[in-house]
Amino acid sequence: MRLAGGKLLLSRSSLSGCRAPHVIMCGIVAYLSRDPIRLSALAAMTNALRHRGPDDYGFTVFGETIRDADLDHLDLQPTALSTNVALGHRRLTILDTSPRGRQPMSYSGRYHLVYNGEIYNYVELRAQLRKEGYQFCSNSDTEVILAAYQRWGTDCLSTFNGMWALVLYDAQLHRLFVARDRFAVKPLVHYQDDRSLLFSSEAKALVGIPLVRTAPNLAYCREYLRVGALEHLRRPGSLESFDSLPPAISIATSMISGDRNCPQSDSGA
Repeated sequence: MRLAGGKLLLSRSSLSGCRAPHVIMCGIVAYLSRDPIRLSALAAMTNALRHRGPDDYGFTVFGETIRDADLDHLDLQPTALSTNVALGHRRLTILDTSPRGRQPMSYSGRYHLVYNGEIYNYVELRAQLRKEGYQFCSNSDTEVILAAYQRWGTDCLSTFNGMWALVLYDAQLHRLFVARDRFAVKPLVHYQDDRSLLFSSEAKALVGIPLVRTAPNLAYCREYLRVGALEHLRRPGSLESFDSLPPAISIATSMISGDRNCPQSDSGA
């Protein structure tokens, strides 16, 4: 590291010990609908995030589908609920590069997760959970998140040291758990109308899907022309019906009652 012409220059060696959060960037999609899940929409949303995860992909659907596309790595799970749930993932292999690290990942046949980020203390958490009888078949932090959720429920977030955007589905209780890290390092946007609720790592994965209605948020556009971009300061953004989950916030939604718990703040260290 040296100064040249008043500018700070960083050599490759000076960066070798630094983390680069933008490099760790898988892509996640969650698709809840009162109507059957359109496989073509699920594929389009997930594939729009291919630049985030070029190495692998996967899909899991709980409920009815409209099979208007042929998908590889698709796991279909029957359910009698009126709300159908689908998870999609584009993977950038970092920790466990084997197929055992593929997402959506299932744990004990009950919990299903799509996740973007890194849990820095996952090795320590895995050792702690193993002492309590939990078993692991991969070397990924994804599986540690699932086991931690089974052990501590939503309080698992307070044990994590890292950055994350995650959507976890409990197939037994039919509950969806959505969470974002304390400093909003990992993006997570959502769209809602009277038939569907969608989550994604990027809004562009949702825009252009036929079931998504897009319209400009005129109030935001006026503010943008007056003072400039404000996405880093507040929500919502430039599109109506789109929003970004705030930092350190988690939401639990019941697929049975349709009730959504009040957003919970993760204040753990």
